[in-house]
Amino acid sequence: MSFNFIRLCQDRSIPFLTEGHKHCRPGWVQTKCPFCTGHDGWHLGHPIGGYMFWCWRCGFHPLVETIATLTGLSKSRAYDLIDDYAGIPVARFDKREKQYSDKCKLPKHTPLRRQHKRYLRDRGFHADNLAERWGLCAATRATRYAGRILIPIYLDNVLISYQGRDVTGKSDNAYKACRVGDEVISHQDSLYGIDDVPGESVLVVEGVFDAWRFGPGAVATFGIDWSWPQVNLLRRFKYIHILFDPEPAAQKKAEELAVAVQTNEHDCWLHELQDERFADPAELPQDLADSFMKHIVRFEQAQKHLCSWGRAVLLTRSAVWLAVAWLPVLFLI
Repeated sequence: MSFNFIRLCQDRSIPFLTEGHKHCRPGWVQTKCPFCTGHDGWHLGHPIGGYMFWCWRCGFHPLVETIATLTGLSKSRAYDLIDDYAGIPVARFDKREKQYSDKCKLPKHTPLRRQHKRYLRDRGFHADNLAERWGLCAATRATRYAGRILIPIYLDNVLISYQGRDVTGKSDNAYKACRVGDEVISHQDSLYGIDDVPGESVLVVEGVFDAWRFGPGAVATFGIDWSWPQVNLLRRFKYIHILFDPEPAAQKKAEELAVAVQTNEHDCWLHELQDERFADPAELPQDLADSFMKHIVRFEQAQKHLCSWGRAVLLTRSAVWLAVAWLPVLFLI
């Protein structure tokens, strides 16, 4: 039975949007978040017909608490109000609107098997370490993800989606995404690894393998096509570093993301992989990737002591080497 939040907003004069704003997404209703500090914006989203709320700034909020806060009612009265608006048909504003789930659950799975571990080892990773750090597992043969590594996707410690990575080499699709109806939030509106970023600096890469190579502190956008909800999530961090694959299309998207995320409160740097031996960041030797992340941390510490002239100027694109000249990655500022 669905909950008709749109009708409740109309009846109680709660402002809402379903389109026409950068935070609007198909299948979602946006309203002003009463939990955020500072500018309330249109950050609070509700999946049409669902039973939860998600703010792109402050994260998950339960249905009852949110309705009580938006309406000014007690929680007991909010329960009654939710019952009143449950089961009312939900109007459709757009044929492209998507229905999301209230809870995401991984398909049937087992620990990584020999085949999956061999695949990861051939790509230069330690399978057991990845499984422990990122929660990787193997889909069973009875699922539509058979022959794939299951990759859980978390946001604010809530499982919102997952992907399956083929290890057989026989599938036309290397990645198989979670079905829309099984996601809490579209994985393309989240950032893989965001819960594991330890400080104020974040490294933005394209894919999950890139994020695994750099470890905690790196987040993946699931490809070069980023979304505005991802921009909002990146603005949780003060220092934002972007390292996409070296091909021109990816670099163009990286530049667009840098312009979108840059504000007076957020510093952004573009980086580019310069060594032609490596087609993408995931192919970097582990020691080089570790060194790069260490220098980002040191760069953050140094930036805190710099004056305004030390801020990134995105359009000049002058190349500055890291402290170790042999590291095949450039700072582009």
